[in-house]
Amino acid sequence: MVITVVCFLLVLAVPTTAVTVNENPANDDISLEPTSPYATTTDDGQLELDFDALNDRAVSTFDDVFEITVTDDSVERIWLSDAPDGVQFYQDGNAHDRIDETSPLEAAAGETTTVGVTVSTHADPPSSGTFTLHAEYEDEGEDEKSANIELVEMTTVDRAVTAGETLTVQATYENHGDVSGTTVAQLTVDGVVVDEQVVSVGAGETETVTFERTMQQSGTFAVGVDDGEPKTVTAQPPDEPAPDFDVTDADLAADSIAQSESTRVTATVENTGNATGEFLAELAVGGIVVNDRSVELEPNESDTVTFEWQFDEPGTYDVAVSGLEAGTVTVGEPREYEVLNRVFSSPSVAVVGLSGAVGMLFVAGVVRRRWNL
Repeated sequence: MVITVVCFLLVLAVPTTAVTVNENPANDDISLEPTSPYATTTDDGQLELDFDALNDRAVSTFDDVFEITVTDDSVERIWLSDAPDGVQFYQDGNAHDRIDETSPLEAAAGETTTVGVTVSTHADPPSSGTFTLHAEYEDEGEDEKSANIELVEMTTVDRAVTAGETLTVQATYENHGDVSGTTVAQLTVDGVVVDEQVVSVGAGETETVTFERTMQQSGTFAVGVDDGEPKTVTAQPPDEPAPDFDVTDADLAADSIAQSESTRVTATVENTGNATGEFLAELAVGGIVVNDRSVELEPNESDTVTFEWQFDEPGTYDVAVSGLEAGTVTVGEPREYEVLNRVFSSPSVAVVGLSGAVGMLFVAGVVRRRWNL
């Protein structure tokens, strides 16, 4: 027999992102502890996660935000589900290793797993919502049921398109398990994640998702889904009067910065076609598109696009603009600053503004056990 522990969380829109989780579940089988500046324990014993000033139309990642420790040998699996749109949880510093029903935690008693959070602001955050934390306990007499979803086919409607046309890519998933489940389909171009969709697949069923990608530049590209073998797609230069674009001179202003600092990324975009057109330059950090800029150019005209990107976690990140490598940036620990006393003439008013801040407030309720018969 399987027991599921469920945490219910209330979501409210505020100018920052905050997540509050009950730190000490009633059964003491699982403990949650803060491990970063983004996590604190409130006076009433709850774990609160607070992310300030998120970038607009971007995906922000926060590694090692809090940790989950299993304290009971009977806990078999732990996963998180029903998170608001744009919010995902992942484990051990790998943003692609999400914590969900298809990829649960399977820690034994005494083991600890670090949990990170990604917040996407490409869509408006919800004004309310919930997410659920599950912990399964298995009896010796009952077999565990689970989803087992895999990519079984990836096709492109047309392997040869003209620059400016839309490429259609279809991915088919099959669930070999005995319960329904979800997975995240990721479209890649030359190894960079440029789009993603959540796929729900019933037990023993298949589901096909469709991606549409405008090929803005002529050339040859490797287009794939997830970790499957990519297919070669050729975008021909346009014959009729039409724009065509080339990206050159991608550059990083600084290749070594401290945590929470930002660096400037620039690239030159040229319209090599014979008609005026608009190009959407995409900034990729760590192999994932995180921001974009639009520029309109006449034939033979060029312009510089500029991105300012803040790095919230230490590490080494590859940076590129529309597939062109700009370099690698190394993010170190936060700098230490000397605090100086400063006297302001009276009267003085200090105003602090957070531009583009988007977020949510998550408040956890009481952990309950539910018997699944």
